[in-house]
Amino acid sequence: MGVDRRHRVMAGSADASMRLICFPHAGGSTFFYHPWRSLISSHVELVTVRYPGGIERLDEDPADSVETLADSLADALTCGPGAELPVVLFGHSLGALVAYEFAQRMEARGRSVEHLFLSGSSAPHRRRRGTVWTRDDDDFWAAVRRLGGIDDSFMEQRELLDALLPGMRADFRMAETYGPRPARKLECPVTVLTGASDPGVPLDSAYAWNDITEDEFAVRVLPGGHFYLVDEMNAVTQLVNSCLRSSRSIHADSARDSGERR
Repeated sequence: MGVDRRHRVMAGSADASMRLICFPHAGGSTFFYHPWRSLISSHVELVTVRYPGGIERLDEDPADSVETLADSLADALTCGPGAELPVVLFGHSLGALVAYEFAQRMEARGRSVEHLFLSGSSAPHRRRRGTVWTRDDDDFWAAVRRLGGIDDSFMEQRELLDALLPGMRADFRMAETYGPRPARKLECPVTVLTGASDPGVPLDSAYAWNDITEDEFAVRVLPGGHFYLVDEMNAVTQLVNSCLRSSRSIHADSARDSGERR
């Protein structure tokens, strides 16, 4: 299967019946979702997104907004091999915003989203603008370190940090300048996941994602902070698998009904 630089197929077979697209956090990469390969159902093609300017696309200019990034990804992921598969989306932190905008573009193109998982982010109309992206280098990296999700050994590699800094700042700028803005409705079901002690996502702002869907809505609060999903990986992937199995069953029933009518 040909792979566009904007995404990477990490798992899946030729007879995959579903596609799960994962959108990483600011500064994140496909490596963050590597452990999911053995935990996600075998009938699912697991695709992870690579942001321009990130560690896997350092030679490219970063996107200047969440909307611009979603436009580019929609062009890449709604055509080509596997694009016809039913799609489930999962985004964490910045990735939640990108997944939300990506879902908007999918539906605008007449493509349905089976389920949208939004993790570690406040709803668009409850977001507050931030200034971490404007800080000097040392203060910026100190703020990144406090969020967690990065090994201390990584933070000691100054040359690597210098190489990643432009893309990381751009990611934070996208996240911190997105909103507050009116909620726009989607037609797909939405599940929000959040860490019980995430200081950046008050519970009321997580529940406020309810305003962006016309379909079913649920919130799951799990132990931990902003990167709760590292320690709670099994719980998160079990929830995603349950959704994938349900969607697969619905499609199988629809296909069977269609065959019987013929």
